Amino acid sequence: MEHHSFASRFSSSILVTFAFFTLNAPLHAADLIGVDFGGILYDVNTSNGSTSNPRNTGVNGMMGITQSPDSMLYAITAFVSSEPNSLLEIDPETGNADVIGPLGIEVNEGDLAIHPLTGVIYGIQTTLDDGLGRSLFT
Repeated sequence: MEHHSFASRFSSSILVTFAFFTLNAPLHAADLIGVDFGGILYDVNTSNGSTSNPRNTGVNGMMGITQSPDSMLYAITAFVSSEPNSLLEIDPETGNADVIGPLGIEVNEGDLAIHPLTGVIYGIQTTLDDGLGRSLFT
């Protein structure tokens, strides 16, 4: 089986990840936020899919974002990121991203979710080893 690098598989397309805001959280300018692989955060119109209010996070290679009960965004980054295999905290208003720290695992593909009552962040990641190596982490 031939393996392709993550960068070569996605170099000609834009990878977009979304975070839905819950009704329990304070509303921002948008009820859906997306981030592209280049690290630009967007408000997404859920009626027509258009984007607005681009905000540069300063970090490329984000794989997944989620919103905490206190309205902050959190993201994980891929191994090809400018901040590889890291957990980030992102201000949804400004797009400013701060690195919380390394994940301790290699991320080829992944996503995040936050438990709405406990605030525990759960992540899932896939490695390039065989394409089947998936891990759930907190």
